[in-house]
Amino acid sequence: MWFKRQSNGKIMEDNGSFDAKSNQKLRDHQADLECEEAIIKDKERFGRVSTIRMRYIREKYGQKIADKALARIQKRYKNNKHTSKIMFNSTKRDETNFV
Repeated sequence: MWFKRQSNGKIMEDNGSFDAKSNQKLRDHQADLECEEAIIKDKERFGRVSTIRMRYIREKYGQKIADKALARIQKRYKNNKHTSKIMFNSTKRDETNFV
């Protein structure tokens, strides 16, 4: 059992349970991570995210969450352009050496 001080100075008991807002935030963060993971896997495998994959992600997690995740990843790849080129080229090179 925890005690926390409210803004009005009163001390209130907190039994450690999540309220509805905290629970919703936790689900949103989990959805963000799952979206990002699916998008990154597609980008690493194919070099882009297919429209079918994005349609599926938008249906599963919602338009807002999916679009924000895609925007974050695109910004990350844009800012680390050199790193992503090395990563993509190395995977393509491995596939061609196998043949």
